[in-house]
Amino acid sequence: MKKFLLLIVLLLVPLLTFASDDSSSIVLEKAPINVHDKSSLMRGAKSFKTLCMTCHALRMLQYNSFAKKAGITIDLMPAKDKEWWFAKAPPDLSLTVSQHGADWIYTYLQVFYQDPAVKIGSNNLLVPNSSMPNLFLGLQGKQELNANREKALNEHWRKPHYYSLLNKTSPGSMTNEQFEQTVADITNFLAYASEPSKLQRERTGVWVILFLVVFLVLAYFLKREYWKDIE
Repeated sequence: MKKFLLLIVLLLVPLLTFASDDSSSIVLEKAPINVHDKSSLMRGAKSFKTLCMTCHALRMLQYNSFAKKAGITIDLMPAKDKEWWFAKAPPDLSLTVSQHGADWIYTYLQVFYQDPAVKIGSNNLLVPNSSMPNLFLGLQGKQELNANREKALNEHWRKPHYYSLLNKTSPGSMTNEQFEQTVADITNFLAYASEPSKLQRERTGVWVILFLVVFLVLAYFLKREYWKDIE
């Protein structure tokens, strides 16, 4: 019995470790992901093209019909040999949701704030000293750190939400709800980009399950016919 309990504990340790592996200093907001929402995906794709594709590529979608419909084509993506400000090319975002998770992306895009101490003039709560400039300044408005930042971050027993650390000092062209929807759409599209075959697999899976159900019914009646003669 003791050996059995020890085995259970050993099997659960990696799962518990994985679940607690969150190095972020703030709460990751829940991303409203729904890759079946084609309207959201299209809005996200168009926003990505307008806001992100100057620097970031999605090369895994270069042959994707949905991406092409949104205007995301290989010829519009940044060239691999392009010279960049910091001598380092921005990452391809094809697998960014698979790498970081949708909640991380959704939070990251909302927590830029003005910081005159850094060269690019802005910083990020989730990734301090991020080399990405605040492309959302005109849409979201200007955010600045409030005086409670240090106190909130020092409360180790509880991570703060980003909105408890930032104050909006000037509005953008969007309301808070509109901006959150735009970020949600971009995150939703990046979730789709990380696994574009998921929708096809789900559709195929439905047909496979239906086939198995029909096959099971036919096999049952066939079995009854065989055993009727034997009995």
